[in-house]
Amino acid sequence: MATTLQDFESQIQPVIRDRTGTTVETNDIRDSLNRCIRHLINRHGVYATKNRSVLEVFPNIHEYPLPSDFHDIINIQTPGTPRKFTKKTPAEFWIRLDQEDNITAIDTILGNRFLLAKMSSAGSSNVLHSMDSLTTNGTWAAVAASDTANLTADTVNKKGGAASLNFDLDVSNSVNDFAAIDNTTMTAVDISAQEDQGTLFFWAYIPDVTNVTGFTARWGSDSSNYWEASATTGFNGEALRNGWNRIGMAWSGATETGTGVSSAIDYLYLQVTYAAAQTDDTDFRFDDVRMESPENMELHYYSTSFVQTSAGANQATFSATDDSSLLEDSEDDLLFYWALADAFWIKESIPERQEALKQFEDLLGRVKARYVSERKRESFRYY
Repeated sequence: MATTLQDFESQIQPVIRDRTGTTVETNDIRDSLNRCIRHLINRHGVYATKNRSVLEVFPNIHEYPLPSDFHDIINIQTPGTPRKFTKKTPAEFWIRLDQEDNITAIDTILGNRFLLAKMSSAGSSNVLHSMDSLTTNGTWAAVAASDTANLTADTVNKKGGAASLNFDLDVSNSVNDFAAIDNTTMTAVDISAQEDQGTLFFWAYIPDVTNVTGFTARWGSDSSNYWEASATTGFNGEALRNGWNRIGMAWSGATETGTGVSSAIDYLYLQVTYAAAQTDDTDFRFDDVRMESPENMELHYYSTSFVQTSAGANQATFSATDDSSLLEDSEDDLLFYWALADAFWIKESIPERQEALKQFEDLLGRVKARYVSERKRESFRYY
């Protein structure tokens, strides 16, 4: 039977009352239990917080969003088949990217965390257009009734190949709040094996993200028969930013217009959308359009969830009296002794506090011996 917040309170209050003649505030006990939870999660791999989620790993994509409850990585594997991999620092990951397979790292940008991963057998990739010039492999043109102006090939600022496609915004061209380019004469590419399974990826450069709201792409047989999808963030889950953004759109979530022929994709359309406050701007870019299919894997990780509500939802800390710990009953005394030590501290009963902390450390040692942490240490070199 899981131990609830109310159970912890009822266990702690009699001990404190017997020793001091008074009780400790209920909120103090709750806050103490939650401090203990944060300590256990941050310092130890706690078996009760292990979780897993589906992870689609693509051959040329290396930044992935993490589950909202992610704390630390355990493993990435094909379901039922453990995979050896090395955990790197983010800097080491990028240094070793072209030299090693099966490597991962956890990176952080302004408090937002995401997964870096490269796997040896990840999926398949079809380049739809390298965007190396306006006229190599069909002709790229500004879409009528959009704000695209001055479309050129940019051989300096690019993400791959010989060039990217650069264009400006002239918001007086239309009142549609978007700029778009398309290619209706490119060489047909057969991506039928990836239909409804793949994800369309491309690079998009934003000179000033202030009013930009997202991107739309179409791929199909012609301008009347295609699939369309949109994205409002980078594929790694991060908000759009100034500079290059890797955009990904799952085929399974796309809307079909007419009847697209996935075995002969010879039409591409890329659009940037923005708010009405957008003004004229220069040097937007697109580059490297490809369809990739993933290897379906599982991300095994330690979660920040330590508590379960009466409705069965998992969360990080106690909030209601009927919330319960995810620990086994025999290990719930970890929380009890920590909170008891805090209660004795409040009551200035120092010897009793020291005894409670000793009980906590002894039990923690037994739990760690029984459930060895599966956290991966970071590997790095000095250069």
